[in-house]
Amino acid sequence: MSRQRITSGELHARLVRAYLDARVVDCVSRCPMPDPIFRESHGDGEPNWYVRPSVFCPRHCHRVIADVVAKLGAVYDLDEPPRIAIMPAA
Repeated sequence: MSRQRITSGELHARLVRAYLDARVVDCVSRCPMPDPIFRESHGDGEPNWYVRPSVFCPRHCHRVIADVVAKLGAVYDLDEPPRIAIMPAA
């Protein structure tokens, strides 16, 4: 099954929504969902994006984040970022 391609902003919004639905409400550190970062696909069924690892949270938010990333990673790929053309020096 191919993944749906969406923008980084759309993916982040979906990650945040899924995280807020799944996290422990009484987390006092208010752990944020990291931004998705584009990477070239490895071609082994992995998404073409990742998030930086979260810091340890005593309420296990880092585990919730990892679960959300795994679930949405199976569904979404990022649109490739625009390539910037480098002009040779004259």
